[in-house]
Amino acid sequence: MEIFNPGELAEKNCYDFLCRKYSNENLQFIHRGRNDSTQSDIEVVNFGKTIFFIEAKDKNAQCGQFVVIKGNDNKFCYSRNNHYTSNIESDLILDYMDDNFEKFLNVSTAGIEIDLDKNIFYNWIIEYYKTKNVRFFIFIKDKNKIDDSNFVIVPINKLNMYCDVSACYRIKKSGSCPPTISNIDEIEYLLNKNNIKYSDLAFNKQQKKLFVKLKTNDFSIKLLGSNYNYLLKQKEKYKYEIRRLSNTNNANVIFSIKLIKEQEKNDLLLFEKEFI
Repeated sequence: MEIFNPGELAEKNCYDFLCRKYSNENLQFIHRGRNDSTQSDIEVVNFGKTIFFIEAKDKNAQCGQFVVIKGNDNKFCYSRNNHYTSNIESDLILDYMDDNFEKFLNVSTAGIEIDLDKNIFYNWIIEYYKTKNVRFFIFIKDKNKIDDSNFVIVPINKLNMYCDVSACYRIKKSGSCPPTISNIDEIEYLLNKNNIKYSDLAFNKQQKKLFVKLKTNDFSIKLLGSNYNYLLKQKEKYKYEIRRLSNTNNANVIFSIKLIKEQEKNDLLLFEKEFI
């Protein structure tokens, strides 16, 4: 049985609900996102053609971010490393940060709230997800319940009617990626150094991921190396995926949303009309 962390479990339960409720011989849902924030979560395929994507969220969740760097002129700048280009909303946020430069100068992992009109945050989120062909969000109210009434489907343009939104500026590690072949020697050294008994350390060529079998049964294990740190995340009993952690800490503007409204019938019908 595959094991999921809380965020992954919310996403999986949303995906399972959509499959259970709507899939048929012509309509398919494909789980895409998971640990990859550059991909939308759920692809909707009708008659073999992708028609749109759905973003799956817990009732309280992060909802997009962009990296900010400090320029030499005491101004904050939109990083060129962002996958998503700057827009009017990100410019307004950076202008606000420039006007309050001392407040945001010494940012930490605790974060600093951005006190601006919430419509700026809503508009940034909507435009960001539209570039990923997302037309709807699906929320799960309680990860421990899977009945149909536990899910709320929201048209992307109505996000402000269903959710509260906030934004903060904080330091956040850049994330993780699959190790490369060149990392194998260091991983084997760290497993042996930490007296971790293992077998079947090998790449899955189809998934492009590195897996290992351990005799322990913990949810996650971190290995601290001289080149990189690695996270072993349990996927099945005794089976772990190995992820290489980033060596960089970036300062990000991070958006968060909170579900505050129950499902409106007309919005659910709007979703269903997309593929019926």
